[in-house]
Amino acid sequence: DSPGKAITLSGGSLERFVDVIPSHWHDTKEYRESRLKMHREIFVLDSKINIRVNNKPFLHMALVDAKCNSVRGSLRKVVRLLKNLKYDASPEVQFTSYDIVAVCYHMSVEELSIPFGLDLMLLDRLQKHLDFIARNDSYRNALSVPDRSRKIFDKLEKLNGFIRLKQELETLIRDLARELNPLADYISPDKILNTPVIL
Repeated sequence: DSPGKAITLSGGSLERFVDVIPSHWHDTKEYRESRLKMHREIFVLDSKINIRVNNKPFLHMALVDAKCNSVRGSLRKVVRLLKNLKYDASPEVQFTSYDIVAVCYHMSVEELSIPFGLDLMLLDRLQKHLDFIARNDSYRNALSVPDRSRKIFDKLEKLNGFIRLKQELETLIRDLARELNPLADYISPDKILNTPVIL
C-alpha cells in the first residue's frame, strides 16, 4: 500500500520481491501519425488518490539522448556523477534520479561542450550551474523536466535535497583540487579544474 504507484509482490514462484506498476499505453495523435516511440505515452494508476497519472518516459529519454549526443556524451557524465554522489552520501540525498537528469538537462550546450581530454572542466561548469539554480529563485521555480510535464522543484523539500547534493559536489571538487595541486587551498579550484593535467 506504499507508495501509491507500485504494488510489491512476493512469494509463490517469485524468488525476490517484484514491483508491479499498474499502467496502460496511451497512443497519442502524434504517435498514430508518426509511429515514433517517443510520442507514445503511458498512464500510471496512483492508488493513493485513485487517479491515472500521465507519463511520457519515451519522450523524456529521446530528448535527453538527443542533447547528450549533441555534446558528445557530456550530459550523461554529469548525470552519472551526481547520481553516484547521491547514493554514496550518508545519509542518502533525497533528490530523485529523474530530477537529477532534469537539472543537468538545463545546462547549456556551451557548458556541456568541452575540449577533448579536459573532462574535469565539467565539474567546474556543473558546480556553477548548480550554484546559479540555488541562488536564483525565479529561474529555479521556472525549470521543468525535459518533457515539460511538471516543474522540477514542485515540492519545497526538493530544494533541501538539491542543496545537499550541491554540497556533496563541492566537497568532491575541493578534495580533487587538493589531490591535483598541493596548493589548492590557496588557488581557486576552477583554475585547477580548467588546466590540462600533464602526466
